[in-house]
Amino acid sequence: LVCIREENQTVRSVVATLTLYNSSGSALPLRNLSAPINITLPHKDGVAPGDGSSCAAFDEGAGNWSVSGCVVVSITADATICACNHTTAYGVIPTPTFLAPDDFSNLSRIS
Repeated sequence: LVCIREENQTVRSVVATLTLYNSSGSALPLRNLSAPINITLPHKDGVAPGDGSSCAAFDEGAGNWSVSGCVVVSITADATICACNHTTAYGVIPTPTFLAPDDFSNLSRIS
């Protein structure tokens, strides 16, 4: 599958960052946790269940939001609860559009 990335990914929630530090003050990145971390993210504007929102983590290496490793647990009018298997900055974004490689044959280039 290929993600068709929106250039203007509007974050629909407060952005929350979770960083753990060891006793010497160095950050401890946690990845691939067997038990996910649940994060409650209050919405900036009204977001309703079924409106196409996804939990996302900010990928510092790529410089964009990624839905990898995060899932929506529940959505209310006030907040989204996300479950993520790593520590980072979290937010709620519009659900990305994915296309299967075969779908590209149906697209034509506009020039």
